[in-house]
Amino acid sequence: MIIWEATNGAYINRENLNEKLISLEATHDGNRVFVGSANGVLRIFNVSNRSMPKLVKIEWYSKFGINILRESPNRKHLLIGAKGDKEFWIINSTSFVFECYFSMPSPVKDLTWL
Repeated sequence: MIIWEATNGAYINRENLNEKLISLEATHDGNRVFVGSANGVLRIFNVSNRSMPKLVKIEWYSKFGINILRESPNRKHLLIGAKGDKEFWIINSTSFVFECYFSMPSPVKDLTWL
């Protein structure tokens, strides 16, 4: 995985991951990047120091992979889900602490904040 600066296209860093990455979300300020994999793993990178990005959390969530990542409109939470899964999770997007879990009666097609 290669991380680039969106504002000017400058190279930031390369992370060697042996997984297929299928989703990406960045905080509004661009200081944190959330990456979901086909194996159901969420990786959270702190890229506030552009010269030294740091992996701050890695956690498994779904056997269906993580292909839905959405930061909340108030920028305080991250919605994590997978198309085809009946479950989804919400974490604090600053502290990365798990906040809640939901199980739906039928598989998720997409998720969004209201």
